[in-house]
Amino acid sequence: MSNQRDLQGRDELAIAERAAAWLSALRHEDGEDRRAAFAEWLRESPRHVEEVLFASTVERALAGFDAKGEIDVEEILREAPGNVVQLKEKAHLTSALSPLGRRRGRKTGWVVAAGMAMAAVAGWVAIDSFGGERYSTSIGEQRAVELDDGSLVYLNTHSRVRVRFTADGRDIELLQGEALFKVAQEAGRPFRVHTADAVIQALGTQFNVYRRTGGTIVSVIDGRVRVAHGRPAADTAGGPTELVAGEAAEVAAERPIVKQPAPDLAQATAWRQRRLVFQADTLEDIAAEFNRYNRTPQIQIEGEAARQTRFTGVFDADDPMSLVQLLGKDRELTFEERADGLVLKSRPGP
Repeated sequence: MSNQRDLQGRDELAIAERAAAWLSALRHEDGEDRRAAFAEWLRESPRHVEEVLFASTVERALAGFDAKGEIDVEEILREAPGNVVQLKEKAHLTSALSPLGRRRGRKTGWVVAAGMAMAAVAGWVAIDSFGGERYSTSIGEQRAVELDDGSLVYLNTHSRVRVRFTADGRDIELLQGEALFKVAQEAGRPFRVHTADAVIQALGTQFNVYRRTGGTIVSVIDGRVRVAHGRPAADTAGGPTELVAGEAAEVAAERPIVKQPAPDLAQATAWRQRRLVFQADTLEDIAAEFNRYNRTPQIQIEGEAARQTRFTGVFDADDPMSLVQLLGKDRELTFEERADGLVLKSRPGP
């Protein structure tokens, strides 16, 4: 077991040092080929992404730290416990790991793995090297975030946003998932939410945005918003569409913005009470929603007929087995347990 932990520690140290090397290289040797190679390295593992984000965060947190060189690093190392080491090769930002604890580094070639207040910085907010703060939730987690202007962002499960405030505007990029925005009015600084498909500008309001695979759903709870396509050239429906309280619309690439005739806003915000409301939704979409809230069991749908079967119902988001029990009464469907979750599929014919 000890050898296994040692190997894991060395692997994680290698990833951390590689992340630091990438940050240094991109800063001093920018180019298309290098950026492409960096993107490929990030895609190899979520751990690579985590280390790069953490390195960027620590660098910002330490900006200006000990600018006068008053801290004697060698003295700290002499008095430090055994999980503090000196690295032979200097890196832009290096890290070390003792077998019993996480490691985090500093910008110098030395590592002080002491219990500094980096734990607070290393939480679920990461400041990327391009500016802006990132907020995220994991599967099953929900969070409320108060922004610098007093606006509130309620993040649904498995969601990510990036916040960029300037003197001229307040821009939020919904990178994944769903969020409810309660916007503080501020003259001269428009509040905009961006997805791959849409740009939603608040006009003093509260609204919900859900970024889905096939498009973006915007639901206005209070006030009004202006909705446009993310790419102006794709807005072929005569320009932006304005929505008022009680209205909703779907925005998809290369298609006109479609207002929903009688949206159920209670359904749009039911996730705040951890309820899932489905109205003639496909089993594929229903399974995807449950999987956003639950790590286990993950629900898989096999077969096109099963994926396109539609159901209506209200469920507890944290109880996927309630869905399985209901579907077990459907004579057209069957399910089986596998190591990686539950599989629902059409029942074989006679």
